[in-house]
Amino acid sequence: MTTGESAWDRFPGYEITIEPWRGSARVHHGELILAESDAAIVVHESDHQDQLYLPVADVRWEHLTASLHHTVCPFKGEAAYWSLPLGDDVLPDVAWAYPDPLPETAGLRDHVAFYTDRVEVELIEPWSGDSTDAVTYRFPTWGDVTDLVRLIDVVDVDDDGARHTSPPYPDPPLGTFLEIPPDRRSRQVVEGGHLLA
Repeated sequence: MTTGESAWDRFPGYEITIEPWRGSARVHHGELILAESDAAIVVHESDHQDQLYLPVADVRWEHLTASLHHTVCPFKGEAAYWSLPLGDDVLPDVAWAYPDPLPETAGLRDHVAFYTDRVEVELIEPWSGDSTDAVTYRFPTWGDVTDLVRLIDVVDVDDDGARHTSPPYPDPPLGTFLEIPPDRRSRQVVEGGHLLA
């Protein structure tokens, strides 16, 4: 596989961090389970929404077929893709992985991500000491109550208090390091009452 030219040296402030998810994760299309894992990781990347990756061992590969589609990320390497056959139809490129990631993102090796607009990606988070008590919600998550309070806590832009602003979310905002084409820009909309509940 070709990894292309690494961009790490050209963008010294660019960051990709990987952290283990504290609960379990499930990926499905309708009733069809595509993956379930207690060892998922969350990838935080500059200029990207957070992404959930599951170990390749926890993917039900019998439901997926390899795609001819490949892409190259200058921070992660070359990605391979898989599609989901659905009877006479195919849902293209629902999952991807970096089989041979760049050294800076070696933690992505043996992990697979799924497009959240093509299949359902859910997080199951325990909320008490009882393993049967858990909350299930869709990924990607928007943030938590701290993020919401920070956004609604406006600050004065000028000395007379006539203009106000609030900090961006995420911070730094998407597009800080790499320009995002207009057709790839998205806006997260969350009803604050639901987040606070």
